[in-house]
Amino acid sequence: LRDPISYETCSALVGKAKCHLTSDLSLYSASDFVEAPDKRQGIAIGDSVKKNIHRDLYSLYLKNKSENVYYLPIKSLNKYPLGVDLGFAKSISQVRYRLKQTLKMYLDRNVVYYNSHNDFYEGLHGYEGYITGRFHGVCLSIKSMTPFVAVSSNTGKIERLLKSVGLEGRVLNKVDQTAFKKIKPYTDEEKNKIRTFIRESNDQWRRFITDAFQLERPL
Repeated sequence: LRDPISYETCSALVGKAKCHLTSDLSLYSASDFVEAPDKRQGIAIGDSVKKNIHRDLYSLYLKNKSENVYYLPIKSLNKYPLGVDLGFAKSISQVRYRLKQTLKMYLDRNVVYYNSHNDFYEGLHGYEGYITGRFHGVCLSIKSMTPFVAVSSNTGKIERLLKSVGLEGRVLNKVDQTAFKKIKPYTDEEKNKIRTFIRESNDQWRRFITDAFQLERPL
């Protein structure tokens, strides 16, 4: 379970012995934790699974497009994972998808698609702020120490994640021009909260994997 509220609810139903509190896997597997670089440049605007929020975020990008504002959806250049035997039909679909995304970047140099989600994570290190409507956009912003604001989710999972970390103030109720002003550098207290959360997340996943696969020695 990804947050303490869900963990406590599940534990009350089936017992704590059958439940594991583990943060989202992206917080463990994206890459080793790297401190934020001293110099960052530009604000990136992401996307959302909700069509209306996706539209509002893209409109915000178009209204503010400049050398320092970029459109950075969490999708990669590839529809399917690299290095996997896709078969003929999916291979054709992969090529078409990649060409479509590449054309978007050619027509608008401020649109950015990375080759993989790991490249996306590494790329976030270069931006001074990120506006996102996706849960995993928040996860990778936290992991990369990128200041962000997130659009409120209809399921509450973004809010529960931020409460777990201690970053409750980084939520947008609507997408408008004020979003840029709400992206603020992390305070020293917030940085310490993130370091603690990442360390605890890694420990949670190691315990879960050790228990689930009955490993003789902990990871």
